[in-house]
Amino acid sequence: MFFVTAGRVYAVFEHVRTKERREMTLKPGTKVLHVPPWVSFATRNESDSDKAVVVYFSNLPLRSADSFEHVVLNGQASGE
Repeated sequence: MFFVTAGRVYAVFEHVRTKERREMTLKPGTKVLHVPPWVSFATRNESDSDKAVVVYFSNLPLRSADSFEHVVLNGQASGE
């Protein structure tokens, strides 16, 4: 899960098997997002200022079975 606490963040999510894709711009207070298994994601700072803050958290260990490089946004790979 993650949410934005400062700035404006462009986020892209893509299911690596089905290729279903969603894009959105997140701002502080918009929502907490849950990222299900097999969904790769990338974020980009689109703030007018220099800083955007994204908080990632989980009450469970990260899933190593579905952690791998997958290109989502402008040649940037998730997991970098």
